[in-house]
Amino acid sequence: MKKTTILARALTLVILFSISFILITSCEEMPPVKISPPPTTQQPEVQCPEGCFCLTKEEAAKLGYQFCQGQTIQCSTDKAGNPMYCFQKPVEQVPCPPECVCLTKEEAAKLGYELCQGQLIQCGIDQAGNPLYCFQKPVEQVLCPPECFCLTKEEAAKSGFPLCQGQLIQCGTDQAGNPMYCFTKAQPAEVKPVPFVQCPPECFCLTKDEAAKLGYQLCQGQTMQCSTDKAGNPMYCFQKPAETVQCPQGCVCLTKDQAAKLGYQLCQGQTTQCGTDQAGNPMYCFQKPAETVQCPQGCVCLTKDEAAKLGYQLCQGQTTQCGTDQAGNPMYCFQKPAETVQCPQGCLCLTKDEAAKLGYQLCQGQTMQCGTDQAGNPMYCFQKPQ
Repeated sequence: MKKTTILARALTLVILFSISFILITSCEEMPPVKISPPPTTQQPEVQCPEGCFCLTKEEAAKLGYQFCQGQTIQCSTDKAGNPMYCFQKPVEQVPCPPECVCLTKEEAAKLGYELCQGQLIQCGIDQAGNPLYCFQKPVEQVLCPPECFCLTKEEAAKSGFPLCQGQLIQCGTDQAGNPMYCFTKAQPAEVKPVPFVQCPPECFCLTKDEAAKLGYQLCQGQTMQCSTDKAGNPMYCFQKPAETVQCPQGCVCLTKDQAAKLGYQLCQGQTTQCGTDQAGNPMYCFQKPAETVQCPQGCVCLTKDEAAKLGYQLCQGQTTQCGTDQAGNPMYCFQKPAETVQCPQGCLCLTKDEAAKLGYQLCQGQTMQCGTDQAGNPMYCFQKPQ
């Protein structure tokens, strides 16, 4: 009985050992489980600048958006594979202050202009989508006399400094674009009196407050003291500003010198005064010159007035601008009108298109021009086929 129990226990241990061995061997032979990372979402190829959105051209057209910063920047593709670009909401156009003009940064750099009133004011975009900003002609830097200092009015008021030599002499602008003038430490009683001048015929002797109420500007762009009022306030020569007009779209208000530097021409070939600069120089509407083309053979480049005097007609019946004259007037391609002939009996004067529709052929097998239609297309003699 005792031997049977010992054998049963030994058999049980053998069976347990065999099962454990099989389980351990199976675990070693199982391949490792591979854990795949989660699928990544497709990221845009380019991150659009702040304020711009990644859209297809169709989406941008529906929203009325324009290319971001005037540049074609591809940022991704949609599910259908259509390219997506960076677009932005169009900037509301803001009119520039009277003494400033709306230009691109490149145009302003060529003229040496600075930001209007020291602020970045966007006033529109050009045809290429480049942003336009308000710029102004830099104030001529004037050195103050030895006993004077260049300060803003606020700085001078804090120190109680009077105007240098009793005159308003602008000597520059601060970083914020505020004008700076020459002031002195001398007390007003010590300031030497300034001789008064007689204002020119078209100017009036006023205080600055009176001129501001009337909207008048400095006479001839110069500070000329003509008197003082009862309270001792200085009076200067002022003039009524020239009537200004808004330049047509695509044109900018510039002086002739500014336009010459940029190579601009008169807007629409007309002399339209749009204001005056700080120095009193007249400003006119100018535009970027149109791209010129070479006139076809047999045509010449003329102004409309020259063509009218010669009795010439538009070249090939089309309005093709080929340049501008010295005055900035546009020039177009014109041609001498063809000499017309009377078609022989049995022939009709038709354009080539009309003859083709009717199935007609050249009259007597010859090319005889008999005139031009209202669009300037040549007409020839044709006949019904035999």
